[in-house]
Amino acid sequence: MTAAAAFLDFELEAGPEVLRPRGETEILAEQAIAIAARDGCKRIADWGCGSGALALALAAKLPAARIEACDLSAAACATARRNLRRLGLANVEVREGDWLACAGPYDLIVSNPPYVTSALSARLRETGALADPLLALDGGPDGLACFGGLIPHAWRCLAPGGTLACEHG
Repeated sequence: MTAAAAFLDFELEAGPEVLRPRGETEILAEQAIAIAARDGCKRIADWGCGSGALALALAAKLPAARIEACDLSAAACATARRNLRRLGLANVEVREGDWLACAGPYDLIVSNPPYVTSALSARLRETGALADPLLALDGGPDGLACFGGLIPHAWRCLAPGGTLACEHG
């Protein structure tokens, strides 16, 4: 089942294969847009792009920037590509794969990685309170599993003066 999800000033396809965009992610998008505009960011990465919400928001507001969006999930990448085509944005490239394969340099990296603890993720699934894919939610025992690789790799991929902007609950 495919559902529409409002995100900032547009609608995205957000089926069961991706995390539905939430208000907290809109805050991250707004802050990232402000940083990118202030700093003149031209090369931006969205690591763990899911539906493409962050990449597409940045692309819409920053037409001169090139955005690379990647996700481990082929289904998520397909959803992001459909959203990209529907919005008619030409400055985003969606790639299936691990963010550890991204090389940069980037002026800005945005990410909403999995950060729900494994225990909470399991409880939410058991009660039916959560339908989002486990790959997009489960951040390991302490909710920080992705950050151990993401932060050091971002450090290597950021251009001098670049920014890493992440969501964490």
